[in-house]
Amino acid sequence: MLEVKIGKKYVGNNYPIYIIADAGSNHNRNFSWALKLIDAAAEAKASAVKFQLFRAKKIYPKKAKTAKYLTRYENIYDLMKSIEMPRDWLFKLAKYCANKKINFLCTPFDNASADLLEKINISAYKIASSECNHTELVEHIAKKNKPIILSTGLSYLGEIEETINLIRKYHDKIILMHAIVDYPARIEDANLLFIRYLENIFNCPCGLSDHSKDPLILPVAMTAMGGRIIEKHLTLNRNLPGPDQKFAVEPLELKKLVRAVRATEASLSFKQDKILKSGKEFFEISKRSIQAIKIIKKGERLTKLNIGILRPGKGLKRGIEPKYYNIILGKKINRKVPEGEGILWNSLLNL
Repeated sequence: MLEVKIGKKYVGNNYPIYIIADAGSNHNRNFSWALKLIDAAAEAKASAVKFQLFRAKKIYPKKAKTAKYLTRYENIYDLMKSIEMPRDWLFKLAKYCANKKINFLCTPFDNASADLLEKINISAYKIASSECNHTELVEHIAKKNKPIILSTGLSYLGEIEETINLIRKYHDKIILMHAIVDYPARIEDANLLFIRYLENIFNCPCGLSDHSKDPLILPVAMTAMGGRIIEKHLTLNRNLPGPDQKFAVEPLELKKLVRAVRATEASLSFKQDKILKSGKEFFEISKRSIQAIKIIKKGERLTKLNIGILRPGKGLKRGIEPKYYNIILGKKINRKVPEGEGILWNSLLNL
């Protein structure tokens, strides 16, 4: 499995899940809101916060209508025009992210936007699901030799392969994002096993771009099954206008998401000795051993009447393991053993 470095962090096996807070265009062209989205992502300890850089005229014809989930808007060109990020924000947002110690990412939708991101030395490029077949844009970005996070939600397997082969003409720093492109996506449609399928076929880190409303279920499930990266839309308030606000998580939910993912990661670590260390007290008091069930005098032989297989409880010494019970029957004790104390090997005569 390959690993890909984004800024100072790695995405891949044996590295913490890379968590992207997708601010997208949820700033609604309000610069202070954009800063607040960065604040929320940084406070939640996400790995990165991501915005979008596009021009409506480079995406839709002026008379294009909106998708069903955008019922309150009629013309999608006008909608996209209303949430275009001002380009003079880029340097300011990137600098603000650096001060907040969170990685700044951005999704370009045309060559000129990608070139602007290169000028601020963006650490990685995100290519949206809708752009996977935009070969001119993909190749233009690939030539910049920066890591590419590629969403696959609108692509057939053959199209994903063609896009990856195109990128690999220039480099191999590719991360794939499985996505169900529905807003909001239903949990039962997540098809998370496709992430493993993509990893096995294309030998690159894979994860999930989660468009469901629930802040925890799919991020935790993806982590448990071995995904490497998770992306979740972020909003300051789901009641704000805009196409991506309704299914995004709010700041407190993002914090819960990050904590849940980190806790899930911790639970997946495999350390055999940790099993005993974490339950050391219960091991001492609850795991059965051979104990005296009455006072045993020095020189007395051990019998079924004076020893038993018991939990020692707290405050009493543990005896030897129960598997030796029949072996020590009939052996003499070389010292007095109080009732309840464990029978130890060095207490026996004639071994």
